Amino acid sequence: MKAKIYPINTLNHEISAIASAFNLHLEIICASLANGISTIKNIIDSQEIKTTINWCKTIGATIKRNGDSLVIKGVNNNIKYTHSLFKCGNNSLTAKMMLPLLCTIHQPFGIEAENNNVLEEIKEYKSIFEEYGAIVVFENNMIRFENKLTAKECEFDGNIDIALAAGFLIAFPLISGQSILKLRAPVRDEKTYEAILKILRKFHIDIKHPATMRYEVMGIQKYRKCKIKTEIDNLYLSCISLLSQKLPNDDSYIYINNYSKDASSESAILFDFVKKNVVNLNRHFFNIVLKKKKISVHKVELKAENSLPLLMVIGVLNEYDYVIGKVDLNNKQVAKQFDIMSKIFTKLNLEFAAIDNTIIIHPGKVIFKKQVDCEKDPHVAMALSLLALLSNEPIIIYNADCIYDIYLDFFNDLKKYGAKIEFIND
Repeated sequence: MKAKIYPINTLNHEISAIASAFNLHLEIICASLANGISTIKNIIDSQEIKTTINWCKTIGATIKRNGDSLVIKGVNNNIKYTHSLFKCGNNSLTAKMMLPLLCTIHQPFGIEAENNNVLEEIKEYKSIFEEYGAIVVFENNMIRFENKLTAKECEFDGNIDIALAAGFLIAFPLISGQSILKLRAPVRDEKTYEAILKILRKFHIDIKHPATMRYEVMGIQKYRKCKIKTEIDNLYLSCISLLSQKLPNDDSYIYINNYSKDASSESAILFDFVKKNVVNLNRHFFNIVLKKKKISVHKVELKAENSLPLLMVIGVLNEYDYVIGKVDLNNKQVAKQFDIMSKIFTKLNLEFAAIDNTIIIHPGKVIFKKQVDCEKDPHVAMALSLLALLSNEPIIIYNADCIYDIYLDFFNDLKKYGAKIEFIND
């Protein structure tokens, strides 16, 4: 699907912060393991969330929607599969978070995906599963897992996928003995590990963290029910905050509904940067509001996962040349997003340069209508959507429906804020 997004003219002066999808996945899984009934407030809809809910139902959890909450009756730490084939559609996040958990019982199972890239991504981590005792077998469009995880001490590269690391930290409390996860420096997404431990503690799981790169987990712990409110998604809010650039003057503002500064994930660092350099965040009576600010940043370091597309768009809106430092192009996800954004910037006649681990963005404007391909990366599609709203001419984004994987209501939200969007089926 293509989305033709026009420059925004009439701006609705009220936006809403939404729940962190990463945290919500984690909370749904933990609640599904717990005893009794847990309630998760502040939720969102996406294809990935639906996949996680379906997998959790397969291991025996009962999950019902109640307004803006999920009510989950867990399996009381006793996992049983109702079938042994799990389907993960076009995304891998659910699989990475739940595969270690599924390997905690002695029952073979397989996973199937609509997209071979998903399976290829899982294959990259075969050695990690095998380090902990699982057997991983590849069969055409399926991966089969056999053998239980065993408790031991293992050391991995600090660049390990954060969702997979979360998956192992979820699984370790259910197996016998002490499991130790050590990470080699530098550790990617270090602040997000804090968010993971914070959620696990809410469900009464104790994980010792005596050093920056060491996590010690005793086995045979019990997940216990709790009531929890999902923290907001600072990456989404950072993106939507760019709409403040369309405010007519310094006295006008946009209300933020559901705003909370209680955020412990890596994306909180991104929003701190946005608050300092891109928008003015103020309190107006009992409300939090955004005001317009001239963007004049010299340099930013790439820290938050999936933030590169948005940081590159901010560079275009900047007053002068803008440097993104510490860009790890050896990281596959970062390298892929930079490759996609490079092709898009070239097509939109936006100037940039890359030197070692530094990207330099020159200020620019989109002055001609163009079609670009986000190559099914939802974070690229999001950043481009905001660029289109702030441009002089429409941008047509090919494969824009990939956004539904992580934000099912993203385009509906933009329309509520005043955007004009036309959808073109291929």
